[in-house]
Amino acid sequence: GGPGTPGIRWSDDGQQAAVLLRANDNKDRWLVSVGATEPRLQVRHRLTDNAWINWGFNEFGWTRDGRTVWLLSEQSGYSHLYTQQGSGKPQALTSGKWEASMVAPAADGRGFFFLCNMDSPGDYEVCAVDSGGGKVRELTTLNGVEDFSLSPAGGQLLVRYSGAYLPAQLAVASHLLSVGFG
Repeated sequence: GGPGTPGIRWSDDGQQAAVLLRANDNKDRWLVSVGATEPRLQVRHRLTDNAWINWGFNEFGWTRDGRTVWLLSEQSGYSHLYTQQGSGKPQALTSGKWEASMVAPAADGRGFFFLCNMDSPGDYEVCAVDSGGGKVRELTTLNGVEDFSLSPAGGQLLVRYSGAYLPAQLAVASHLLSVGFG
């Protein structure tokens, strides 16, 4: 899966595993799943590029239902968030000329948090989108979010941010999460 990206993720109920596979020439990447009781590979998503597949933007995991996979893909030319269920076509939750990264599913399963740079290439903020898609909301206006983490219960957000003349700072926000999901 690349540096920092796990190649295998189990669903919470332990019934399925999602596995990221890459071709040796870096021109193809597959996300497949396999059941614990039925060991048959099911292709969930394939990304192919005649040049190469990026080492970044390969995050994936399971939603709370244990049957739907979420993943990042650069199939549009930009890294965006998708969900995919069974043998169905992946559904884009985000789109546009910007990138989504560092995905964190909401604790209640109603949506996703992630980094986005919708305003300009170097201006990253924490954003949110509902599980079914819809409007992407910027939750921060810090002009340089580097990293974030949700608390285990999902009620607070720890954000690390910096700027050209501002060393890395930490902020804890709980009011941002009250915007909730649709």
